Amino acid sequence: MEFRNEARSYQIFGMDLWRAWMVLFLAVWTIERALPQWRPEMATIRLIGVWPLVFASLVILHRRKRRIMVAAHRLAGAASGPLNAALPPRNFHCAGLAYYDREQPAMFVRRGNFYAINLAHPRSQLLLAYLGGWAVLGAFAWRLA
Repeated sequence: MEFRNEARSYQIFGMDLWRAWMVLFLAVWTIERALPQWRPEMATIRLIGVWPLVFASLVILHRRKRRIMVAAHRLAGAASGPLNAALPPRNFHCAGLAYYDREQPAMFVRRGNFYAINLAHPRSQLLLAYLGGWAVLGAFAWRLA
């Protein structure tokens, strides 16, 4: 449970950090485009203010990752089953890129030196529906253009 909470907080922190970087980038970019006479000052602000913030946030992210690794090492002895269990080849499709097995709890399964997506996993089905929706929307927008 500790590992799950630590991993979830790390992921939330990482996404919040990414969002803050995007907002900062868009703010700097907007000011540069809207006020071209401020470009020399914006370069100084970027050099003095933005890059140290990015570096500090990467250091904090690395420290939080170390806490996850400590929790993962505590769980290393409690692993269930062998990691490299043989998977039946009849469940692999599309030259081994897709895998379908309702009994397999993982979204990605390892086969040799690469991973295959388990199409029976609910998250992979949601991902495929999402990507399919974007494809339909893109085709519709292309047809309108």
